[in-house]
Amino acid sequence: MSRPLHRLLSRQLKRHFGPAFVVPAEWAGFIASVDEAYRESDQDRGMLERSLDLSSQELLHAGSHMRALLQGIPDLLLRVDRAGTILEKQAGAGGGPLAELAAFFGDRLSDLPDATVAGQFSAALARVLSEGAAVSIEYSLSCPKHTCFFEARLVPLLEEECLAIVRNITERKRAEAEERHAVSVLQSTLESTADGILVVDAQGRISSFNRRFAEMWRIPYSVVEARDDAAVIAAGTAQMKDPEGFRRKVRELYASPREVGFDVIEFLDGRVFERYSHPQLLDGAPVGRVWSFHDITNRRRAEERLLKLSGVVEQTADSVVITDAAGGIEYVNPAFTVLTGYTPEDVAGQTPRLLKSGQHSEEFYQDLWDTILAGQIFHAVLVNRKKDGELYYADTTITPIRDGAGAITHFVSTEQDITSHRELEAQLRQAQKMEAFGQLAAGVAHDFNNLLTVIIGNVAMLHSEQAPGTPDTDSLDEISRAAERAANLTQQLLTFSRRRPLQPRDIDVNDVLANMSKMLGRLIGEHIALEARYAPGGAVVHADPGMLDQVLMNLAVNARDAMPSGGSLVLQTTNLVFDAGRVRSHPLSRLGEFVCLAVTDSGVGIAAEHLPKIFEPFFTTKEVGKGTGLGLATVFGIVQQHRGWIEVSSTVGVGTTVRVYLPRQLHPVPLPIDGIGARPAPRGNETVLLVEDEPSVRLLMQHLLENHGYRVFSAISAIGALELWKQHAGAIDLLLTDMVLPGGVNGYELSQQLLREKAELTVIYCSGYADEMLGENSPLRLDGNFLEKPFVPTKFLQRVRDCLDARR
Repeated sequence: MSRPLHRLLSRQLKRHFGPAFVVPAEWAGFIASVDEAYRESDQDRGMLERSLDLSSQELLHAGSHMRALLQGIPDLLLRVDRAGTILEKQAGAGGGPLAELAAFFGDRLSDLPDATVAGQFSAALARVLSEGAAVSIEYSLSCPKHTCFFEARLVPLLEEECLAIVRNITERKRAEAEERHAVSVLQSTLESTADGILVVDAQGRISSFNRRFAEMWRIPYSVVEARDDAAVIAAGTAQMKDPEGFRRKVRELYASPREVGFDVIEFLDGRVFERYSHPQLLDGAPVGRVWSFHDITNRRRAEERLLKLSGVVEQTADSVVITDAAGGIEYVNPAFTVLTGYTPEDVAGQTPRLLKSGQHSEEFYQDLWDTILAGQIFHAVLVNRKKDGELYYADTTITPIRDGAGAITHFVSTEQDITSHRELEAQLRQAQKMEAFGQLAAGVAHDFNNLLTVIIGNVAMLHSEQAPGTPDTDSLDEISRAAERAANLTQQLLTFSRRRPLQPRDIDVNDVLANMSKMLGRLIGEHIALEARYAPGGAVVHADPGMLDQVLMNLAVNARDAMPSGGSLVLQTTNLVFDAGRVRSHPLSRLGEFVCLAVTDSGVGIAAEHLPKIFEPFFTTKEVGKGTGLGLATVFGIVQQHRGWIEVSSTVGVGTTVRVYLPRQLHPVPLPIDGIGARPAPRGNETVLLVEDEPSVRLLMQHLLENHGYRVFSAISAIGALELWKQHAGAIDLLLTDMVLPGGVNGYELSQQLLREKAELTVIYCSGYADEMLGENSPLRLDGNFLEKPFVPTKFLQRVRDCLDARR
């Protein structure tokens, strides 16, 4: 044999045949087979040994992994037999709490201190053993600080044993409770919010919404709850003004899933929603979108109303000021700036005290504050001061503004500038005063002028019979001058009261100044320098020349009296155009072209407190005996009759300017000024029917007529005149009648009756003042057949002669 025998076989052969044995030839085959068997047995054993070695190592590794796993899980492991005996306890990575829990279980499940929990475990064990499947239970135990919750999972093992895995789930339970609470709060928030909320996924499908969404959009709740996206969109867009714009915005946002969106949706019925859109992110990735819809319909309407109100406040012509409760100015409108000159920047941080004029007492302002702080509306006319110092009258209303709780937070003051109204009211009161005075003056003018007629007429007749230069002539001259002054005073009274009729014509005020300059120079004296300045191209007005002379003379006399130590007097004419802008700055003016006659002196000036009264009759600041108080009142009356107005500006110690404005005559028709001249009284031989109720006047007129060749029949009333007419109708050439007669028939009515019988009859009317002749509805107009009392004999006789000659 070429190879040695297996060591075990060799040892056995040596034991039987001796150390030096020889294998017989016939046993060779058998010995070879046994040797091969030994060798195969060695191979199988080696393989087994290697396999056993590997299994041991794997078991060691598996056991190590199991121990690590058991130590790493936060659970308590219990191996329990069929009877509920705890065979083994294994606490995981719970440390002390798990050790306490292990101690809680004891040796048997039935020994648990909590009978309810023991019952749960026993029932679960029975199910595991009977069903061969895992069973889970949850239970709670009272811990020192709070209730603890546990979960136990029982799984079957071999040999009717069971493995119970117990885990503390208190934190999980707390997290679940917090999650449920958070979800509840979120759901409650969604349902309680005034906004409509819609949540969609990344594909735009509805995932959540609140009831307010369905209510706002007026979509049935069932439609939204069914998550029918197409139906919801169709129902919503059908209500919109711009449905395509809505869809376009949605597409834009879905194309940019991370973009935040905002727009405004307007509905056909007037509703307005704000739409907000925010992406819903999960771990930083967009998974949907949250839509929020806020109904701003009421706010939009309020904004529109506020805008309208703001526009009204901004554009109103009245000044509006809003202050806080302490009076600090918070807002002024443009009209305030126009009225006062103060800009919003000027009044920032100020109070309305900056408008105080000093014209009101502290008690007045205290009453103002007491009223508005009591929540009441204050209304009064205030005199305030503008930024430039000018005073103005303001019809003021201050209203408290309250908040929702009723507390006063602000005040709003509205002011209407009534300065021009006040001035017009003052002018009206002045006119009413003068009207009342005029009625008084007119009431006595008739009798007074009759007396003056007798005095002047008789003095004239006596004067004609005296030789010049005698004492009697001087006395008569003095009487005549006194009567003329009395007559002039009466004329001023009537002119002032508009009782004297106008006899207007187109006249150039430049010519009036030129013609009167010499006379005015003598009137004011050499100690006053007189200067006339003329408007280029003339200054033509339609006025009564005599009245215009009187205006100029009265103003010159007033100026002279204001300069007792001398000074300068400037008379100036100017042509002015009053447009809308100039009219606003001249309250008494009106649109059109006017001639301004300005009389400026360098006198003592007029005190501010006297200016409002200077046109009142009999008001004067002169010494007793130095003025009648009718000069400026007469000027006022004349200017009013000519449809003009007067403005006065004065500074004490500097001087005064009086400006008279009269309508300019753009297409003048100048007439020559005729004069009678000095000529003897004319005579005649006609028959005159004289009707005059005042005996002295009637005798004077009859005497004058008869002394100059006329035949006179006299009567004191219309009735007496008619009796004479019946007797001498054919012979009478002239009716000379007073306008006011006793018996109920006046002079005009008498003349009309006689003219119906004799059309060629000449008529002359006499009157002490124009209202006797020219009533409001009278057809008469002043012309050559009117004789105004008082008159001088020569004027009277000339008028009679002229009228008789005019009829031929």
